[in-house]
Amino acid sequence: MSVYLVTDIFGITSTLLAMVNTLNKALPDSSPLIHIIDPYQGQNMNFEDEAAAYTHFTEEVGLEKYTQHLYSILVLANKTRLSKTPPATTQTTQSPIDQSLLLSKQQQSTQCTVIGFSMGASAIWALSDKSDLNIDQAFYFYGSQIRHSMDINPIRKGTVILPISEPHFDVNALQLKLEEKNMLSVIRCAYYHGFMNQHSTNFNQHAYNHYTHWLSENI
Repeated sequence: MSVYLVTDIFGITSTLLAMVNTLNKALPDSSPLIHIIDPYQGQNMNFEDEAAAYTHFTEEVGLEKYTQHLYSILVLANKTRLSKTPPATTQTTQSPIDQSLLLSKQQQSTQCTVIGFSMGASAIWALSDKSDLNIDQAFYFYGSQIRHSMDINPIRKGTVILPISEPHFDVNALQLKLEEKNMLSVIRCAYYHGFMNQHSTNFNQHAYNHYTHWLSENI
């Protein structure tokens, strides 16, 4: 089993690494490969706040570039699985944005799960109808940019976790549209955008504990 965590605009942080370690311990010892994909070449950016993170991401990366980077990694991972040869290093691509950071055991399998948070979820969504990616399931946590791509119809199993509300659009309307898509399950939670990120003003410890446990049971 391979699991890819696709980060939000904060990228890799100590709290994200803690989540990865928790999830890794929940997976069978013989199987997991846990990777982090982030926009900043694996560097901890130490942003002061969400405004600084958003400005940097928007000016230096952007969703389209992040999506292309994610695609390049997942395509390469698929080729690796098909060839049945493990990746030689943790640097799975020479993308100008970042390198995939390998955080777990060197074990190959055909199953692949992707988990995205905010901008990471939106990047996964943009690829969810691509037939050349061998993904078994996807989890989309509060990917607000998904609303701009309702023409996409995912071809693989996915669960969208929506926040209770968003300041810039009607979450109820988005939920209704997503529920019309065949491959999706939709969860509407009682928390706000960013509740899984301890660096977000909307972080909620109870929600973080609940959904970290929930992920460990479902990946």
